[in-house]
Amino acid sequence: MLRIKLEIAPEAIIKKKKRFVDNGKIMTSAGISAGIDLSLYIVEKLYGSSVKERTMVYMEYF
Repeated sequence: MLRIKLEIAPEAIIKKKKRFVDNGKIMTSAGISAGIDLSLYIVEKLYGSSVKERTMVYMEYF
C-alpha cells in the first residue's frame, strides 16, 4: 500500500505516527476514527474548544 502511494505521489512525505496532518493548506487523515479526529480539530479551529467538547459529548466520542 505504501509503495502505491509513493508511486502516485513520489514527493509525498509519509508521516506514519500521525492520525491526521494539517500543513496549513491541505488537511488529510487516514481511516474512519482519524477522520473524526480531523473533523473535531477543524471544529476547534473554527469555533473553539468548548464547541469541540460539546460536539464530542453529543457524538459520545471520548
